[in-house]
Amino acid sequence: MLLCAFLLASCNHEAAPEPTGPNHTGAPTCPARTPADALLPGTSAEQNTLAYWLTRYTQSELDEPLLDADEIAQYDATIGRRPGHALYSQQDLSVAADPLVLAGDVRERIRQLLPQVTRGELVDREGRTLLPAQRAGFVETLPALAPSLQVVLEPTPLRCGPFDGALYKSPIEPAYDKNACGTLRPQELIELLGRTDQGLVLARSRYSLGWLAGNAQLSPVVPAALVG
Repeated sequence: MLLCAFLLASCNHEAAPEPTGPNHTGAPTCPARTPADALLPGTSAEQNTLAYWLTRYTQSELDEPLLDADEIAQYDATIGRRPGHALYSQQDLSVAADPLVLAGDVRERIRQLLPQVTRGELVDREGRTLLPAQRAGFVETLPALAPSLQVVLEPTPLRCGPFDGALYKSPIEPAYDKNACGTLRPQELIELLGRTDQGLVLARSRYSLGWLAGNAQLSPVVPAALVG
C-alpha cells in the first residue's frame, strides 16, 4: 500500500506556482503545492524515481491485489464504519456513544485548552484574552446528555473547545485557528449530545467531537426509522 502511495505521488508531482501576492487579509498567499527542499532522512535521490521501485518487484507482485474480499470487508468494518475508539476510525452514529468515553474525551480536550486560554497563550480573533465569562464553559463535566441525530444545512464550524469563535496562538497567526476541529458540510449527519450552560451544543460527527453554536442551522431530528 505504501508503494502505491509513493507511485501516485511520483506520477502526480509537479512544480508549484509562485505566490501571487497578499490575500484579502493582507497576509501572503501560499502555493497549494511546493517541492521539498531536501530529501527525507535516510533516503536517496534514486528512491524518488518510479524506476527504482518498479525494479524491486516482479510484474506478478505489482499486479497482486493488496487486499482480498475478506480483508476488504474486515477493513471496512474496522475503520470505515464502527463504534470503535481508534483515532482513525469513523464513528457509526447509529450506535449510541459511550458516556464514559465521551467524558474522557471532553476531559482531555478541556485539560489541553483551558491552561492555554487562562494564561493568555490562546487569544480571540482580536488578540484579546478570553474573559472569565467566556472561560466558564471550559468545564470537564459533560452536559446532560439528550442525543439526537440531525442533518447540517449549511457549512458549520465544529469547535475544538466550548467557545464559539477562533482561538489563536499569541502573537496571532491567522492561518491557524486552534479552535477549528473541521467544517461540517451541508447534508452531513451529526449527533447532538447535550447543551452547555453557555448555549453551545456538544456534538459528534463521524470523524470528530466538538461544540457547535447554539444557532447552528440544522434539520429537525431524523426519525428513528431512517437511522441505520
